[in-house]
Amino acid sequence: MQEPFTNAPYVHPYRAPSYFAQQLRAINFAKATNKRLLWIIAHDVPSSLVSAGAKQEEREERWLEFHDRYTSGIPGVFPLVLGLPVRFTDTPYGPCREQGVCKNARGWLRGWKLSEEEERRLEESSEPEVVLTQRPLRLFIEVVSATSKLPLIEGKRIFILNIHRKQWSIDGAGKVPVTRYGFPLVPDFGGTAHAYCGTTLLACIGDLLPWHARPRQEDAQKGYIIKSRTRDAANMLLAQPYCPMLFRQGVQEGPQLLLQVLRGDITTKDAKVAW
Repeated sequence: MQEPFTNAPYVHPYRAPSYFAQQLRAINFAKATNKRLLWIIAHDVPSSLVSAGAKQEEREERWLEFHDRYTSGIPGVFPLVLGLPVRFTDTPYGPCREQGVCKNARGWLRGWKLSEEEERRLEESSEPEVVLTQRPLRLFIEVVSATSKLPLIEGKRIFILNIHRKQWSIDGAGKVPVTRYGFPLVPDFGGTAHAYCGTTLLACIGDLLPWHARPRQEDAQKGYIIKSRTRDAANMLLAQPYCPMLFRQGVQEGPQLLLQVLRGDITTKDAKVAW
């Protein structure tokens, strides 16, 4: 809740914790900036293969908790906060690549368009946090990687994102489809270690798993990635104590072989055989 960590990304070895942390960080962002928080709830339309019944509502609520990678990039819930850092989970449509908008593009939420009915409901309420009954008609996003082909609105390159309809499946084989209505967008407050690999951050909140977790070589590799995201160690905040043995498992085989190849100690062919 203090600088420089108020907007710093939360980087975790696994997807699920970082996904839920983004929602919590969005709530903290709204409180810290004294902005109103509006929740968008995605709408799922199951196919006829899904049996209707008393438990269908519970089932659909559970679907809202799924990671967006399982629901074609559309999260079950999304927080609307002015100025919220956001990231695209998918390319909205083909031609927008020329405008600098594609999967993983980052930006800020600068506004939205609601239905007249929803606008009136919000005017009559003074609650700081409201769940929308209708999804916005469109969102206005300032994109970091915008090109000159993106419209200039009030001095900013703004991309207008309309509501999307995408199909995902309950089963792994794709035989039980569900159509989801929402936006391919998530708060940009965190991700996995591999998602931030190669990125230099001003500040970072890192999680290297709890101290009692039995460490593995792959955990150490992810830990190295997380702890090396900032130039200044003072700007790295560890979320919890990690296992003392995490970085005492010997050298990392992959990086060690790469280093030997770069030094000329072994050939690429020898490295492939050893790997």
